[in-house]
Amino acid sequence: TIIAQRVGVGLSAIRSSSFKSADDRATVTAMGHLILAVLVSVSVALMPGCYAAEPAVPPTEGDLMEATRALAVAETKADGIRRLVFLAGNQFLISGSLFLVSDDPVVDALQRRANRMLQANRDPKVVRQLLLDPERRVRLWAVHSCVSSHGQQEPWLPLIPLLKETAAQDVDAGVRAVAIDRLLAYDQLKFVAELAPTESSPWVLMKILGFSTGDAGRARWNQRAIAELRSDDAATRKRWLSDIYGNVWNPSTAPMWRVTVDPGLLAALDQIVRDPDAEDAAMAAKTAHLLREQQAAAAHPDGQ
Repeated sequence: TIIAQRVGVGLSAIRSSSFKSADDRATVTAMGHLILAVLVSVSVALMPGCYAAEPAVPPTEGDLMEATRALAVAETKADGIRRLVFLAGNQFLISGSLFLVSDDPVVDALQRRANRMLQANRDPKVVRQLLLDPERRVRLWAVHSCVSSHGQQEPWLPLIPLLKETAAQDVDAGVRAVAIDRLLAYDQLKFVAELAPTESSPWVLMKILGFSTGDAGRARWNQRAIAELRSDDAATRKRWLSDIYGNVWNPSTAPMWRVTVDPGLLAALDQIVRDPDAEDAAMAAKTAHLLREQQAAAAHPDGQ
């Protein structure tokens, strides 16, 4: 989002700048849009927990025609949506005028068409059915499709009980994360807060605790992170350490979601480093090093 906003500012500047000809302006603007599409592709690929990891089906014209026929009949509409979810690749994670790009423009164009068909056929009745689908990709589309914009929520509010069930019980962290986003938009703050003690994903817990909204949320998340890094369960420690390392290392992490220096967090990482039996000591050392570099850069922003 941050990358897209910055490139968007650049495109606005391009449009307001002086060029020798309209062709020059059009060429530079087109290049800006291409750069934006590539950057959004990278950001989605690195999005923790929320990308559609399963391999998509390369679409054909025949596939889209079959899906169109299925959409036209009420009894087969859900099946048509399922087909389109796989045909659209990861395009369904993007809305508006943005889109993902690959090295195959023909496939990209067909996937964008599949995504437009999905966007045009969002239906609360069908989404209710697909929130319970056994395929993770389909459930991810279903939670993404619940409209959360103010003034457009009313038809989707009856899905709140099922979204609560999804947020609390879905086996996939990415699906839970988007369900929580929708519940927050529907003002289900109390319910979301009650999910914190049992949520196992560090990324999803960031959303639950309001990590991006201010120091209080960050403090609550840090407290939980410290406890989990000191857990006797090796799998729990590894999950939290991996997520923290990925967050700190990843240059595309938005500032509001970036893990920053906390004395308790550093102490917990250093404890893992000192443990001769810790399998993740090397990753803990790298994470602590990155956090200390971050701390030094914040203390000396001019590089001095």
